[in-house]
Amino acid sequence: MLLLPSGFYLPLRNSAVKLRQVLVIGFAASAGIELTHLLLGTIIGYHYRIFDVNDLMFNTLGCTIGYACFKWIDPHLPEAIRTAMAGSGNSCPHPSGSSPNSFSTFCQNVSR
Repeated sequence: MLLLPSGFYLPLRNSAVKLRQVLVIGFAASAGIELTHLLLGTIIGYHYRIFDVNDLMFNTLGCTIGYACFKWIDPHLPEAIRTAMAGSGNSCPHPSGSSPNSFSTFCQNVSR
């Protein structure tokens, strides 16, 4: 479950990411963490963590659940943002009171 945010973030960052890619990336990241535990335990001579297959499965499952959450929320997110923007006259004030160009551009792109 450690990698649940990764499963949500990957398709958010790149819309071309598919479930199979999320599974492979989640498994590879989890395997890297587990192999690091094994390697460090071997190097220092004290195994404070053990290599556990359950961690591999649950971290990969967490990544997959994050992807499923993204796919569930994604179709509703743009409409919710457009509705919120329309209610405030399509204005998007910056939290600091100023409106820098990059933030204004972001707000204009979101409200389309």
